[in-house]
Amino acid sequence: MSNKNQCSFTGRIGNDLELKYSAKGDAVLSINLAVSKQYKDSQGKKQEKTTWVRLVAFRHHADFLKNYAKKGSSLRVEAEYIERKWQDQNGADRYTSEFYITDVEITSGWAEQQSQQNNQQTGWGQPQQPAQQNFEPPQDLEDIPF
Repeated sequence: MSNKNQCSFTGRIGNDLELKYSAKGDAVLSINLAVSKQYKDSQGKKQEKTTWVRLVAFRHHADFLKNYAKKGSSLRVEAEYIERKWQDQNGADRYTSEFYITDVEITSGWAEQQSQQNNQQTGWGQPQQPAQQNFEPPQDLEDIPF
């Protein structure tokens, strides 16, 4: 069995989406995804814990999400874990853990509303998702604009 760097998340977008561009002109989008877990505590009372996951979308995934998702939209995401090194204002090395989106599906929110409107207008009920394309993150992580 070979090793594989792949994670799956389902959650809601917690930030307004701002599309940026790398020095090479590639679309880049940073997303904070709220992933919640429900459980019962020792007294049997229902509890919920939310973990925030930092996601980065590139090229067609970034364009797709900017056009069809918004804060509060629910996403199902496949991603690759990356640890990126950068320097702060004092020149000290810092590290950021991120997940680079390799596949994404909007499961609710604006795309769902658009799909319902399209169903009423055209009779089509296709989910909103990008065409399948091979994912290749930028080779030079210094090119990421945040």
